[in-house]
Amino acid sequence: MTPRESVLQRIQEGDIFHAEADWGGSLICLALEVTDTTILGKTVTTQLFYLFERRSRVAHDEDGQAFASIDSTARLPDDILGMVMQIDRKFSRVDGGEGFYRLTADEKRALLFIASFYPANPI
Repeated sequence: MTPRESVLQRIQEGDIFHAEADWGGSLICLALEVTDTTILGKTVTTQLFYLFERRSRVAHDEDGQAFASIDSTARLPDDILGMVMQIDRKFSRVDGGEGFYRLTADEKRALLFIASFYPANPI
């Protein structure tokens, strides 16, 4: 097992990890289900689901084309992790009224932190 594969084997349900979309987009993902071969991740901001292969780190689109690749599993500092989980809870609600989905100053701070944290901590 390569060191990269070893890192992916440590991902557990409830962990936050980062993937980069093929178009360069940042995907902050929550691991929802982990098997020996796959990781089902949900993006915390857009609530989209992606099935990543544990061995290759890659999620494919419906046409079988590589769409995104896990590039970091670094653990976030507790305060940032708390904000990410808050963002996930907020964006998973479908009944939010006008202004409900606006980010707080702390949530914005967390996303700005993540923008430099994950690239600095690759697999």
